[in-house]
Amino acid sequence: MPRLLCCPRLLALWMAVAVLAVPARLRAQAPSAPGGQLEVLVRDPSGAVIVGAAVTVTAAGGARREGKTGPNGEATFEGLAPGRYDVRATADGFEPRAENGVRVRQGRTRREVTLKIAALSEQVTVGRNPREAASDARGGFETVLGPDQIAQLPDDPDEMAQQLKNMAGPGAVLRVNGFRGGRLPPKNEIQEIRFHRNFFAADNHEPSFVSVDIITRPGFGAWSGGVNTGIRSTTLDARNAFSPTKGSGRFDRYGLNVSGPLWKQHTSASLAVDGISSYESQTILAALPEGTYAAPIRQPSDRVNVDARLQQALSKTHALRFEYQRNHEDDQDLGVGGFNLADRGYGRTTTDQYVRLSDTGPFGDHLYNDARLQYHDQEMTTTPVSTAPAAMVLNAFNSGGAQQQGATRTREWEFADDLDITAGRHALRAGTLIQAGRYDNAVAQNADGTFTFSSLAAFLAGAPTTFTQRLGNPAVSYSQVQAGVYLQDDIRITQSFTVSAGIREEWQSHVNGLHAAPRGGITWAPTRDGRTTIRAGGGVFYDWYTADTYAQTLQVNGTRQTDLVVQQPGYPDPFAGGLAVTVPPGLIRQAALSQPEIVEGLIGVQRQFEDGVNVNA
Repeated sequence: MPRLLCCPRLLALWMAVAVLAVPARLRAQAPSAPGGQLEVLVRDPSGAVIVGAAVTVTAAGGARREGKTGPNGEATFEGLAPGRYDVRATADGFEPRAENGVRVRQGRTRREVTLKIAALSEQVTVGRNPREAASDARGGFETVLGPDQIAQLPDDPDEMAQQLKNMAGPGAVLRVNGFRGGRLPPKNEIQEIRFHRNFFAADNHEPSFVSVDIITRPGFGAWSGGVNTGIRSTTLDARNAFSPTKGSGRFDRYGLNVSGPLWKQHTSASLAVDGISSYESQTILAALPEGTYAAPIRQPSDRVNVDARLQQALSKTHALRFEYQRNHEDDQDLGVGGFNLADRGYGRTTTDQYVRLSDTGPFGDHLYNDARLQYHDQEMTTTPVSTAPAAMVLNAFNSGGAQQQGATRTREWEFADDLDITAGRHALRAGTLIQAGRYDNAVAQNADGTFTFSSLAAFLAGAPTTFTQRLGNPAVSYSQVQAGVYLQDDIRITQSFTVSAGIREEWQSHVNGLHAAPRGGITWAPTRDGRTTIRAGGGVFYDWYTADTYAQTLQVNGTRQTDLVVQQPGYPDPFAGGLAVTVPPGLIRQAALSQPEIVEGLIGVQRQFEDGVNVNA
């Protein structure tokens, strides 16, 4: 019992009790009125909710209900008779939007309306032509996960991120409120998840097929919170066939989050804390001089994550977001298993911190801006179990130190800005991305040396084939900067046909010149009901030259560090005996490089059926 009192999971349980003690009136939901309930969520083009938007619901017989969206961007209409309704939403600075024929059933029906910046307001009277909406190049092929679908995702943010990547496909990019990197927020703080397919837009750096945008709730409603916990063990798992005993494993997860308004309808805050304490077993199977060795070994891992957000409503349509995130991870006995004995293990401690600031909203009737600033600080320390020279005995066993030791630190800044401009038939988007980093790398690789033996018999004879060692000081500090600017124009030729053309220019230190990436495509709605959309396009994409690759050219430049190779060395002293030959030291150089170029093209078809079912090919 005393040990349990020190357990962080028990602390999380006490925190859970504190949250559950919040008065029930803060968590209770009023029962729905008889009939149908229609919830209308109104958003701006960035996905942020619009507070104070006017929503009108008109029945087939002409009866009208009016309301305004609250702090969460929703307007709720209760007691509606099941049937078809026309929904219209308006807000200052945005185009009106109509959704006709919305089916309301008994119970809860939810509908989302996205308002565009008011550029064509003089041409819009009741709502957009369905073919015009379907041929919107900025609409893209989208799959939207609402509250019901999000509730089915895993509670653990890491598992949820992996499932979203699996759903999106290879190369998917995950963004939280426009930011890349870091961990996902708790599931109950996510308002919406969008799988967006706009392959040929010039604002994309990555050549991935799908980007996944996670949008968090503004939190202007009543205070609320939640706790979650999970325990998983390997009690029912089978024993590894190569191990004489069964290895154990355990995964304990705990989490707490709370959010609500600090200043009603102006300032909201949220705080989430979660952690994982786990271990798994790897099986060592090796042929040692004294015979076969087989045994499981534990690999413990502990993680603690903190995520705090603050959102300030500057106006009804303008929001300022601040976020701080800290993720700490401690892993032990890495690199052990298979031929690698226990002394080959090493520990790694990693601390990531993110500071984010974003400003989103319209300026006037024809401009919409999304500006984002991020700072990322990462410290990683690697500590080996042993610092002895390594012995690699082929097809038998590996022993000795892991041959990696030291620390790295990464400090990265990122600024991104996207500006949307509407002018007649043209929907322009221009923007920039600037990334700069400062890197300190003092990780020593193979500093204690490695003997390689061709077989177990050669090891017993003390006759290694080679001895290698990296000599010198590995500590280097360097900077890297990369930037991109783009301009995209979506030109509406007719109500059902849009042509897109764009250009992106990218530059990076340590590589040569500017890199132009042209993009283009078409969007066509061939049917009168606007339920079918055909898209085609393509373009050029470039990849970044990584800072880790550049670090190798500094560490092994012929003077700071060199690679020593001794053929037919002695053992355990590589220089003992008369057969030792030292070859010239190794050298890593960088050639005249350009960014890797990728050319992609696509054609896609989307068909929308009744009841919100969409099929993409």
